[in-house]
Amino acid sequence: MRTVLGWIALAGIVLAGCGETRSAPELILHGGQVRTPEGWAEAIAVRDGRIVAVGGSGEIEALAGSATQTLDLAGATVLPGFQDLHVHPVYGGMLYAGANPANCTIAQGATADALVEALRACVGRVSGEEWVTGATASSNARWGTWPRAA
Repeated sequence: MRTVLGWIALAGIVLAGCGETRSAPELILHGGQVRTPEGWAEAIAVRDGRIVAVGGSGEIEALAGSATQTLDLAGATVLPGFQDLHVHPVYGGMLYAGANPANCTIAQGATADALVEALRACVGRVSGEEWVTGATASSNARWGTWPRAA
């Protein structure tokens, strides 16, 4: 009877350990400033590409398993999420000043030749003092790479 209970206890310990290993985060970022919808935290834990825990560095570091990669942020800021954090201040200023935002529209994904032709047409439609402005042109315009020279 004692042997059976011993095997059951051993199986429980092994299975519990397996559960812990699987639930441990793959990555922990700690010692920084992590922006959350509720405010700021010091650390985050990531598993399967998702943030699974947010909190203080000690609290999150305690979740680490033997295979967890940890990264000390050394006070750096993390802004997690799928978001677009860029602005166009010159374009915004032009709109504020009354520029026509769509006097030159170039089709998304236009070839280099189509882009040049569209710009020629746009320049022909404006007066000598008016700016040519527009949007929607793809930066790599099917060239297969980013433009490197004018």
